[in-house]
Amino acid sequence: MTIKIFSIKESKTAEILESAFNFKTDSKKSNSKVEFITDVNFKSKEAYKISISSKKIIVTGSEEGLFYAVQSLLQLLPNKPSDKKEIKLPFITVEDAPR
Repeated sequence: MTIKIFSIKESKTAEILESAFNFKTDSKKSNSKVEFITDVNFKSKEAYKISISSKKIIVTGSEEGLFYAVQSLLQLLPNKPSDKKEIKLPFITVEDAPR
């Protein structure tokens, strides 16, 4: 898995996701790309957007929003990965913010 981090604030959040993916997949064979983008244009500091496509996962939000986005991504991971150690995620876009 390749994780592209745009600022030092995103590194802790990226580490959480990377450890979960590496635990559940063979990281040497992984061609996943995840980009974390700090965006301050959301109305709430806890808002985030996740876009999953066949090529990459893009996670956008403030530092707090990125944390919540990773929690949502972790919920998409299977509890018991198959013997193939392959994880398939749906191609989705998630936008979330507190009321």
